[in-house]
Amino acid sequence: MKTVDQKYFDQILDASSITGNKTLNYDVCIIGSGAGGAIAASVLAKAGAKVVIVEEGALYTKKDFTMGEGVGFSNLYQDRMNRTTVDRSFLILQGRTVGGSTTVNLGTSTRLPRWVFDTWVQKFGFEEFGYEDLEKGFAQVEERLAIRQVSRSELNRNNQILFNGAEALSWDPEVLSRNAPQCIGLGFCSKGCPVNGRRSMHLSYLLDAIDHGTMIISQCRVQELVSRKGKISEVRAVAMNNAKYEEASTHIRILPETVILAAGAINSPALLLRSNLLDQAAVTGKKTYFHPMGVAVGVFEDPVEPYYGIPQGVSVYRPQTKASMASFIEANAVHPRLAAVGTPGYGAEHRRLLERFPYMSVFTGHLVDSFHPEEGLGGTISLSREGKIEIRYQFSEVFWRSMRAMLKDMARIFFHAGAKEVFTAHERTEFLRSINDIPKIDRLAYGPNHLLLISTHPLGGCSFGSDPLTSVIRGDLRHWSYENLYIMDGSIFPTSLGVNPQETIMAFVLTAAKTLAKK
Repeated sequence: MKTVDQKYFDQILDASSITGNKTLNYDVCIIGSGAGGAIAASVLAKAGAKVVIVEEGALYTKKDFTMGEGVGFSNLYQDRMNRTTVDRSFLILQGRTVGGSTTVNLGTSTRLPRWVFDTWVQKFGFEEFGYEDLEKGFAQVEERLAIRQVSRSELNRNNQILFNGAEALSWDPEVLSRNAPQCIGLGFCSKGCPVNGRRSMHLSYLLDAIDHGTMIISQCRVQELVSRKGKISEVRAVAMNNAKYEEASTHIRILPETVILAAGAINSPALLLRSNLLDQAAVTGKKTYFHPMGVAVGVFEDPVEPYYGIPQGVSVYRPQTKASMASFIEANAVHPRLAAVGTPGYGAEHRRLLERFPYMSVFTGHLVDSFHPEEGLGGTISLSREGKIEIRYQFSEVFWRSMRAMLKDMARIFFHAGAKEVFTAHERTEFLRSINDIPKIDRLAYGPNHLLLISTHPLGGCSFGSDPLTSVIRGDLRHWSYENLYIMDGSIFPTSLGVNPQETIMAFVLTAAKTLAKK
C-alpha cells in the first residue's frame, strides 16, 4: 500500500520544476485545494470527470512540519502570514499550501446553526436544498474526517479555564468537535501537524480525488480566467518560485469544460476582478465578513502553558443584543513568537509580561459580523492599479461597542476562573486586578491600530442569492453570467456563520457538487 507521500508524488506536478510552457485539457479545472476545492474534486472525479486542481502553494507533508513558528508561518500562509487590510488594522490568516487552510487550522468542526441557514432562505431566497439535505452532508463529512467531540478529560488547562469560568457565569460553554482522530496534543496545529493527527484535506478528500485520477499542479498561480461567449474557455496560470515568493517564467494554459473557483474568500473575488469577470450587481468582492477577533489574556498563579495540548476545545456563544453584535469566545494556542509580538508594552514592562507567559491563558473572541442592523457593509476586496489585492473593512460604532462588550465578557470569564490579572491586546492597555476593574476596558482606545485585530475566518465576497442584481452566483453555486463557472469556497456565503467555518464549507460544497456531478 502506498504512503500518503508516494500517492502525492505519483500524481502531483510541481510547476516550479516544469521546463517550457504547457497546454492541458481537462473536464474540470479546480482553482484551490482547501475545504471547498478538495471536496469538489473528490465528488467529480468519482463521477468520472477528468479533474485537475491548480494550487498556488507548495505540497508539504508531515516531514516538513517542524513546529517552528518562523518556517511554518513563512511556508504555509498567504503573504507569509503578513496579509492585512490596507490600513494594517486587521491581520488575516489563510493557508497557502496543498490542502489550504485545513492544513493549518486547529481542527474545530462545527455544524452551521439552523438560524443562519433560515436567514439565507428568508433574506436571500436560497432554495437549492434544505437544511435536512445539508445535515446529510454534515454526517458524511463527519464520517470521512472522523470528527468527534473532544472529551472533558482531554481539555488542556487553557480550555478548562474557559469552560469553568463560563460555567460559573451560567453561560453554557460548549465542548467542541474536531477532525483529529490521531491527535496527541502537541498544540502546534497552526504550523502543520507533524504526526498526521488531523484529517486535513491533504490526508482525506485530496487522496480520494487522487485515487480517482485527479492531477494536482502545485506552486502554480492562476493569473486570469478567459471568457468567450458566456463561458470560461481558458485558465491561464504561471509557475511559482515558492522560495522567493515570485512568479517564474513557465506558463500553463488549461482548456476546461467546467471551472470551479475555490481559492478562498479573498483570492476568489480577486481573481474574478483581475479577469474582468463582472457580475450584473457589481458586488464581487463586496460584503466580505471576517468574524473579527479580539484577544484577552488572563494571568494565573499556577502554570497554564497555553502552547501545549488540544489548542481549541471549548466555545462560549454570547447572543446579539440591541446594543451589540453576537460573539463567540474560544481558547487558543499561543507560542513564543506570536506571544512576543502580541503582548503589549515596551522594555521592562514587556519583559515582565513575557516572563509570566507560562502562566497565561489566552482567549480569542470572534464578533459575528453581518447580522446587526447598525453594522456597515463589512469588508471589500479590490485591486490596486498594479493588480495587487486590497482589503478594506468598514468599521461602525456598533462594531467598537461590541468589541468592548466582548473583551469585558472575556475578562469576566477569567476572573470567575481565578485569574490574578487580566489584560487585552491593546497598544496601550490596562492591567485589571479584580472584577471591579473591568469597566476600565471601556476607557481604552478603540479604532484601527489601537488593538490587535485578527481574522482566521474570511467569508463572502462572491455570495449566492436568488437575484442576479444582488448576488454573484446562483443557489447551485454557478455564476450568474458564465454558464460553466462555479464557486465553491467560503466566499459563497451572504453572511458570516457564527461558528468556525470549515465544516459548513465542506458540507455545502459536498451537497452542491453532487448536484453538479449529475449534470
